[in-house]
Amino acid sequence: MLNDWPNTYAMTKAIAEGEITTHGKGLPIGVVRPSMIVATDSEPVPGWINNIYGPTGVVAATAVGLMRCLLADPDLIADIVPGEFVSNAVVASAWDIHNQWKEHKNSNCEVEADGLNKEQFVPPIYNVVSSRSNPLTWGEFSVFNKKYGCHIPSVKALWPFMLRLTKNHYEFTILCFLLHTLPAYIIDSLAKLTGRKPQLIDGYKKIHKFIEVIAYFALQSWTFHDNNTKSLIKKLSKLDQSLFKFDMNKLDWNEYFKKHVVGIRLYIVKDPMETVPVALKRNKKLFMIHYTLMSFLVALLMTVVYGLFLLFL
Repeated sequence: MLNDWPNTYAMTKAIAEGEITTHGKGLPIGVVRPSMIVATDSEPVPGWINNIYGPTGVVAATAVGLMRCLLADPDLIADIVPGEFVSNAVVASAWDIHNQWKEHKNSNCEVEADGLNKEQFVPPIYNVVSSRSNPLTWGEFSVFNKKYGCHIPSVKALWPFMLRLTKNHYEFTILCFLLHTLPAYIIDSLAKLTGRKPQLIDGYKKIHKFIEVIAYFALQSWTFHDNNTKSLIKKLSKLDQSLFKFDMNKLDWNEYFKKHVVGIRLYIVKDPMETVPVALKRNKKLFMIHYTLMSFLVALLMTVVYGLFLLFL
């Protein structure tokens, strides 16, 4: 049933929009179409988020040291919008739709008086996106999150905050094996030997499925027209523009990602800010372990290659 749709979520949204545009003509309704929704900028509190979908899941999994590579093109646009920007746009669009519908209705009453055919009100669509007004690439997304993720690491992290982006499927497969699958088998084997329940292998199966879903959006780019949204912003008074913020032009990505990383730490990982000093010390040890392990694996690989070279001489 999905055909070319990436998932049922996207497909059912398209079906819903089709029903509205087909059967909603003449009614005071419209569509607010957001891109990928992430943590809030300021309301109800900075960085608030309560799910691990889309880009949020990437940062959360990276913050605890589980995800270390992602199938994404660092040069393509990561079209994301803060949560309350979408909520504010919904409220403002309802006001705008009502005004447009009332104006349309009044103008059509005059047309009917002249004996002409009445035109039905067409539901407007408001694209709430960042790609047109304030574009951000997946590469920049990764850099910002790594920057602040390293400043305030989580005490619950199993590995240092690191994320490698690649658009090459072969490179991604190799990275997955080296950075995800191989460490998972080693750690789960140690868990079995010590009588504990192995969890990482099953966990990485879920993470890899998640990566496949988000790769659809991270390896492609689209052009979304937000003329209706920009027009709506201009119609609002200065007071309403400050009360119902959704102008992406005014969002500073650098400042936003400070809140974004803190929010994921607090509301997803459930790690309070008081643990930051302990987490920083722990993060240093994890980096030492990481580079020691990488050095060992590189030495082991070189030894194997050298042995094979001697074997075939």
